[in-house]
Amino acid sequence: MARHEAISLAVGGGSGGVAPPAAPVTTATTLPADDGESSDLIDREPAFADIERGPALTVSDLATLPKEMIAVSAERDVVLIDLDGDVLGHLPSFALQARAGDAGLVLLGPDDALHGLDGEPLDGYPLAGDAMIVPSESGDAWSIEHEDGVNVEIDFWRADARARVVTRNWFEGGAAYDAVSREWVDLRPGCWVADAADPDWVLACQNNEMPATIETLSGKVLAGVDEWRALYGESWPRDNEAYAVAGHWEELVPWGDRWLGEWSGECESENGLLIADGALTPLGGSSWGEAPSASVGGWTNDGRAVFALHGESAGCEQAADVPGVYVAELGEAPTLIWDSGGRTVKVRVFRSP
Repeated sequence: MARHEAISLAVGGGSGGVAPPAAPVTTATTLPADDGESSDLIDREPAFADIERGPALTVSDLATLPKEMIAVSAERDVVLIDLDGDVLGHLPSFALQARAGDAGLVLLGPDDALHGLDGEPLDGYPLAGDAMIVPSESGDAWSIEHEDGVNVEIDFWRADARARVVTRNWFEGGAAYDAVSREWVDLRPGCWVADAADPDWVLACQNNEMPATIETLSGKVLAGVDEWRALYGESWPRDNEAYAVAGHWEELVPWGDRWLGEWSGECESENGLLIADGALTPLGGSSWGEAPSASVGGWTNDGRAVFALHGESAGCEQAADVPGVYVAELGEAPTLIWDSGGRTVKVRVFRSP
């Protein structure tokens, strides 16, 4: 049953007249694996015996389920719920792969084979147009393959929210490949393309002398030191502004002229933020210091934000009073639609073809 929590996502002003995209999109993420190395799997947490999973499903059952639903990562399973939180079932021994945004969100089966959201097998991660990112047989290298046989080598990559532009060596930035125009675009060092929206791409950038920024390819800063200073309020360290915010943007999920952002802070703690109308608003708390750790899941087709508030953690994360999956309309209190039983989970808006 849905439960309302007194957490406001209200923002001032309107949307500035910018219409949301026809299909909201979701960005990529990289999370630490059990051995401390980088992993592309959306979290596989231990000990989920006390959560509701519903009946076991196979990939062939996906065609019979709603076209839009929410996928929750659980131990070796993907639990599928509808937008009201009703459990539809689970895919045993599956995980989510989100390396190439919403268009490239795929399922990883128990045999380590990739499947599309319609259940069909895939050779790689789909990109916009006729392209796909395909791993080498050794798994140590990647190439962008076009249907006409044109191949482009790429390493340590991440795709933007529309699965159109792929940033090479994304943590350092420097260049991005447009799979539609088939052209390389130079980036400022430290930036990766989060949303290849026309006419001005949105970038997430790291900076040596100031907090990480959200800016456009043309250089317009959408969220920077002023927004961080306002978020911190009286706790802002005025004597050390250059290094006040340690971390980087792990995800930016666009919806028109606003975003859900996932911030990776000290000791890899995760925090969720709404970025809208020139302000940063924490998900799940009235202030930055009081907000629980959170991860973002995307937007529904009607513009509602989906995110997960985290449970207990051995790291630096702050647990929510009621961890689980939340859905929120802007200006309204979020609704808890799925209780995670105190655990930390990851979540994605799931749209089948």
